[in-house]
Amino acid sequence: MTILLLLAMTLAPSAQARPQTQSALQTQSALQTQSALQTQSALKDEGIAIRSLLMGQAEAWNHGDLEGFLAPYVHSEELTFFSGDTVTTGFAAVEARYRKRYGNSKETMGHLEFDNLDLTVFTSEAAVVYGRFRLQMKDSNPTGIFTLVLRKQSGKWMIIHDHTSSAN
Repeated sequence: MTILLLLAMTLAPSAQARPQTQSALQTQSALQTQSALQTQSALKDEGIAIRSLLMGQAEAWNHGDLEGFLAPYVHSEELTFFSGDTVTTGFAAVEARYRKRYGNSKETMGHLEFDNLDLTVFTSEAAVVYGRFRLQMKDSNPTGIFTLVLRKQSGKWMIIHDHTSSAN
């Protein structure tokens, strides 16, 4: 019993220690708030970078620059592209699919716009984008929705998965 009483007295904070403990908690709380705000700001910056990447893709497309449009896709077998009931795996296969369907000139590729973009940056290295594409071509005007999964690799955002569904 005496041992328990001594242990309790040793572990119990003294009256003088309480203000220091409370002060330490306030400091810790302030640091956590500051850290959370810095994280929010950093994630907002990542979102701006991803939006810029998408606008760059549309611009490349509208200049007939298929390579520029595809540049943000990861250039490896890790890339997956889902469209309709087709799964395409690997950058070379995705590039061949785009080239076969749209060519690589301004005349064959048409004019691309993205809208209704909904971007979620999970971490400084992982994000997802939902949106709508509108494509005006010579003989058709396909539109639809897409989901992109992006991962930051070597300091650059790269698309690792694209799931596109066309309405027509």
